[in-house]
Amino acid sequence: MGSQRVQTRAAPAVNGSHVSATDAPFTARLSTARGSAPGAAPASCSSPRRGAEFGSLRASGNNRRQKNSAARYDATRCRRAKEKPVSRTKRSALLAGASGLVGAALLDLLLEHDEYETVHSLVRNATGVQHQKLKEHCVSFDELGQYALETEITDAFCCLGTTMRKAGSREAFATVDRDYPLAFAALARRCGCNRFAVVSALGAASGSAIFYNRVKGEMEEGLEKMGFSHLAIIRPSLLLGQRREFRAGEALSAPFAVALSPLLRGSLRKYRPVAVTLVARAALEALDDPGPGVRVIYPTEQPR
Repeated sequence: MGSQRVQTRAAPAVNGSHVSATDAPFTARLSTARGSAPGAAPASCSSPRRGAEFGSLRASGNNRRQKNSAARYDATRCRRAKEKPVSRTKRSALLAGASGLVGAALLDLLLEHDEYETVHSLVRNATGVQHQKLKEHCVSFDELGQYALETEITDAFCCLGTTMRKAGSREAFATVDRDYPLAFAALARRCGCNRFAVVSALGAASGSAIFYNRVKGEMEEGLEKMGFSHLAIIRPSLLLGQRREFRAGEALSAPFAVALSPLLRGSLRKYRPVAVTLVARAALEALDDPGPGVRVIYPTEQPR
């Protein structure tokens, strides 16, 4: 229902003055108590009884106005308290895969986030991104086991991944999509990190007959054994975004997947193609409000 407007009009005069329409009921009771008709000029308060009645009603009105004033004061104080910024503990992030599609989007979100004081990014080659929060480390992911990062990390995000075609072999693919994330997670643990988010894939399962899904599942199981207090596994479907390299499979399937999206409802919603920005935001929000243990998150099922 819409809000009702209270119109203020001039009410009948009382002792030569006017009161608003909102005070009219009080005026009517006052006039009746004095023995006069509502709206008529009040009788004299010369008698003790009438004077007592008049004083009692006036005190009642004053008390009501004082209570209303106190209520308005409390409401104002509560509103100002809510508007006052809440100080939170500063956080430091460790990111792997910032040169990729999801990683680049996540890096932007981390740099914009007020709570992150420093963002450490591990890359093969310099990305050219400049920001006062950003500390970029050019590393060899084959040697992450020996890499020492002399800093304390609160949150770690892994966006590492490749394709079979780009990797060139099954072994090389497994190295990038399974071994590198596990080595990165071990580095994060050495830096004191207890909260970890990883971008995996829809259908990941260590027992899958599909090699791609099996490698992703093995990676997830390895992370679950690392001892993180909070582990968020993000499982997106087909990614929508502008990649640097051309992927024929994604280019051909994306238009059909987008067209079919409205039909994928309920338990099928997780199969909808998803923009990389939503995947990145799902990873960030998973550690903004982390739940205990392991959580599997499908970005298309998250509220937008």
